[in-house]
Amino acid sequence: MRAQGRAPTTDGAASATDTRNALDLAARPLGGFEAATAGFTLFAAPLSRVLDVELSALEAQGRGQIVSSPRVVTADRVKAIVEQGSELPYQAKVGNGVSGVQFRRATLKLEVEPQITPDGRVVLDLDVTKDSIGEPTAAGPAIHTKHVQTRVEVENGGTVAIGGIYEQLNRDDVTRVPLLGKIPVLGALFRHRARRDQRSELVVFITPTVVGTQCETSGAGDAEAGKRGPEAGGAGSTRQPLCQ
Repeated sequence: MRAQGRAPTTDGAASATDTRNALDLAARPLGGFEAATAGFTLFAAPLSRVLDVELSALEAQGRGQIVSSPRVVTADRVKAIVEQGSELPYQAKVGNGVSGVQFRRATLKLEVEPQITPDGRVVLDLDVTKDSIGEPTAAGPAIHTKHVQTRVEVENGGTVAIGGIYEQLNRDDVTRVPLLGKIPVLGALFRHRARRDQRSELVVFITPTVVGTQCETSGAGDAEAGKRGPEAGGAGSTRQPLCQ
């Protein structure tokens, strides 16, 4: 199985959703698990093929940015982990009052465990973590963490888009003329203050694709090969598995 993810961020610009290409659905409860609470959108397999084009168009228009585009191959019911980021140093006590430098990770991390159903669909256990560097402290920079964990079922080749991870940025920028901008009262004439409010949302797109073949070595197949005799499989040869 190949799980392929994209994580674009949007800058909050108003946009219209084409209801012909996207369908908002609630997660289907599976095995006693409740439906996912994080908002997500399911795309059918034919629509997933044009998803890369749509994301590239958003990035070209300045309305989004593709943060990462990892690909990973894993087996059925085997967890795969994709992680990208950096390690930040901070001061910590290591014992007897002695302080030392240790490191903490600030990463974009995706954990996915797929399960292929008998009808060819894929159940995904997803765990997405997005860390960002925060304000500096005496011990080191703070780390802001955003986390989404859910389970969803999607068709082979379809795409699930998980959202709901928002980030609010409020910043005051001040530009001024050197020396003149610091003059009391009159300095306001030589200063410019701008407030920047930006809201972004992290959206993770995951497209599971079943690769390879599914083989079976049934007793019925062995019996059929025996009926055909040596001409079918060769005298003394071992029958190869029947593959779909």
